[in-house]
Amino acid sequence: MIYTFQYSLKRYDTDKVIYLDRDGVLNKKIEDGYVLLPDQLEIINPGLVQKCLDATPYVIIVSNQRCIDKELLTVDQLREIDFALRNRVGELYASLYATGEDCKPSPKMIYHARKILGFHGIEIMIGDSQSDKECAEAAGIHFIWADESFQLNCRC
Repeated sequence: MIYTFQYSLKRYDTDKVIYLDRDGVLNKKIEDGYVLLPDQLEIINPGLVQKCLDATPYVIIVSNQRCIDKELLTVDQLREIDFALRNRVGELYASLYATGEDCKPSPKMIYHARKILGFHGIEIMIGDSQSDKECAEAAGIHFIWADESFQLNCRC
């Protein structure tokens, strides 16, 4: 299942989209665990969303949330975490969270985002795992590796 939190319905004159993985790209991963509370978000790339927004207003989080499948987190709690993240890193166009078979490496979140946007344009995914890379490849989009020292220096 894919949960969508869309923050804007506005349409912009651009065909660029940047997809960001959440854990390990925007916030520090919790080893052998999950972000279950807003105060567990430790931002590791505070300026990344703004750098992406300089290139396009279509900045979309795509993140697996198996903790919902494991009943460690409810969708309402996930919405609270997403709201806290958005308040700390900047304006996001939308956040997509997958569970079950819709999780990456499946490209279903990318396909879902394309339906929301109504177009398939110049797309880039920034992630930190093999499943992020495989998702991007399956969707036919460019992939950029990120780690804790990652800085976005490319021109989109």
